[in-house]
Amino acid sequence: MQLTNFPGSTIDSEFQLPLSRIENSLLEINLLSRDAIDKKRWDNHIIAYGLGMPYARFEYLDIATGKQWEALVSNDYQYVYPLPFEYKLGLKFYAQPMLCQQLGLIGPEPNEQLHSTFLNQIPSNYGSYNLKCNEKNTLGSTTFLIEHRTNFVLDLNLDYSALSQKFSKSLRKRIRQSTAYYQLQIVQDIDMVVTFYQNEMEKRLRLGSEKYELIANILQWLQSKKLGICYAAFNKNNQIEAMLFVGESSKRIINLFGASNNEGRNNFAMHFILNEVIKKFSDRDMIFDFEGSDIPGVSSFYQSFGSTNRSYPQLIKEQLPFWFKMLRSINGILKR
Repeated sequence: MQLTNFPGSTIDSEFQLPLSRIENSLLEINLLSRDAIDKKRWDNHIIAYGLGMPYARFEYLDIATGKQWEALVSNDYQYVYPLPFEYKLGLKFYAQPMLCQQLGLIGPEPNEQLHSTFLNQIPSNYGSYNLKCNEKNTLGSTTFLIEHRTNFVLDLNLDYSALSQKFSKSLRKRIRQSTAYYQLQIVQDIDMVVTFYQNEMEKRLRLGSEKYELIANILQWLQSKKLGICYAAFNKNNQIEAMLFVGESSKRIINLFGASNNEGRNNFAMHFILNEVIKKFSDRDMIFDFEGSDIPGVSSFYQSFGSTNRSYPQLIKEQLPFWFKMLRSINGILKR
């Protein structure tokens, strides 16, 4: 993870409005409660400018936050900035929800000046701010600490033969081995997906039952809106050794939620699933989004597919009152 006060270069938006419209409009920014937001206008905006990511969709945010979110919204919904929050001892904390990798400023040409303008409109009466922006967001000098987060993506606009030539030699070997061992099937039962993940990962992650219920609700919503699907690697005995739920849109396929069991790890089941999904969506004007990672071993795995890093900023700021810091240090009841 790279720490700096100056994020990387600007990436051109997929959708743009004429510069004259932006320059000549009087930008008014209002902080709106979730109930005051026009759901239809909000979702139309996210579909147009959200980079194919579902995280900022109205109902997705509702589920991920328990309806605890508000947003900075410019006139005509030209730019929006979702602000999910939670309360601890009466203090408001802006924090990134689960399964919401990137939020931030969403709109045409979200440049440094616009981003800074929106950040200056965030209310000052919050305990801390820890939110991840999106890959289009850049910032100059700011009072926020900026951490650059790693995210690997693979352009799918080549046929599979050309894409697979970019795979590392060891990856191609493992894919050949796993292809002879597994069959790919679609799984409709979201509870099965979440239970499989919980059985394999809970000892290490310790998320707890409430988090898994939340994850199930998010995946069920994506499935119901035809914005996601789960793939499973079945061995020759028709047993599942890995499962992966991917988000799907017209522009982006997202490696959202998946795990392998011990046998699957030994037999490269996730290599198999990822390869099959990439093959399925190859030769299209889309990207495959690996959703990470800053963990070296995971990063190396994603890079082995010929992917490139498209980083995004995470903004952090703490302004806790003295009494809150004392309670936290003495009792250890709240984490940073």
